[in-house]
Amino acid sequence: MTDPILLKGRGSIAVAGLALLLATPALAASPIQTLIGTVGTPAADGATPVELVVVNGGDETTFLVPDRVTTQVVIDGTARTVSVERVADQARSVALPSGGFVRTRYVLRPAPTEPRVAQAAATPPPDTQHGFFDNFSAYNAMYAVYGPSETTDTRLQLSLKYQLFGRGGDTGPGSPWLNRIYLGYTQRMFADLGEQSNPFRNIDFIPEVFYLVAPRPIGEGVTLGGQAGLRHESNGRAGATSRSLNTIYAQPVVGFRLGDLPVEVGPRVWVYFGSRDDNPRIAHYRGNTGLYVRIGDAEGLQLTANSRLNPGSGKGAIDAELSYPLTRLVASNLNLYVFGQAFAGYGENLLDYDRHQARIRFGFGIVR
Repeated sequence: MTDPILLKGRGSIAVAGLALLLATPALAASPIQTLIGTVGTPAADGATPVELVVVNGGDETTFLVPDRVTTQVVIDGTARTVSVERVADQARSVALPSGGFVRTRYVLRPAPTEPRVAQAAATPPPDTQHGFFDNFSAYNAMYAVYGPSETTDTRLQLSLKYQLFGRGGDTGPGSPWLNRIYLGYTQRMFADLGEQSNPFRNIDFIPEVFYLVAPRPIGEGVTLGGQAGLRHESNGRAGATSRSLNTIYAQPVVGFRLGDLPVEVGPRVWVYFGSRDDNPRIAHYRGNTGLYVRIGDAEGLQLTANSRLNPGSGKGAIDAELSYPLTRLVASNLNLYVFGQAFAGYGENLLDYDRHQARIRFGFGIVR
């Protein structure tokens, strides 16, 4: 973290904070230089969209986009912490060609602190001082999609994760290993809009605890990351419609480029533990292996697919999402994506774990 600076005016906290970023070690290691691209209009809560341009004066490399950079500014003797955060759909790593540049997207969130003199502000706050909500971030995609069918014609998904230890986003090399432990929660909801009162036909509740390793370079243009954890899935029902299971899983994720397109591929394996009395043959339909694939640029069209397969029974499924920024289609300030979602195979939800289905739906998402 750089030393704070003393500003003589009161109107420019966003630009001042960005000036400090250019000297921050996480973003300014020669021969890579970081410049301010554009600073957008602040929102009502003070959050300001920021574009940073990363210029490479050396050999081609993979640049790890920091999750967050925090520093301090002093305005008329009052110290304030400002934090630039990577936006949710900004890729965690980007290919940086020799002599070229890439644009990265952040948001600046000014956070007022207790007044203190300029000299005292030169000491960075302890890592233990952080807000509860600073450690929350998006996990899986979040969207609402609709497609006419006999049942479950609407699907909604919410997903968040919480960093259990340390300051939010402080998970890179050199940070304590405990900082990479997360709680995750995903909720999938399926509604029949054709029925009276539009009831939810099934809701899957998916809490988990996992260890997450951010992508790191392992070769020219190649990164390796991944996660492993324990997951519980249930639909919160009783009796004949009750479903639940527990798994332990591991998933490495390799990143690379296919031409101009960034690609992530992650094979997943899991084992079941605990009671499966509610769905005794679920392993027959889900198996113990799967594959995650993401293809596409953070600023454009992106395809994400998750599959699972039991090679012994030949049963399995594929769940895919195709998304595109709404602002690329129409002039709008809405931070939304146009979403297409498709499923084919067994068990789109826990209630139907042994039922073959095929669905195509369309709608909007806030995280992809």
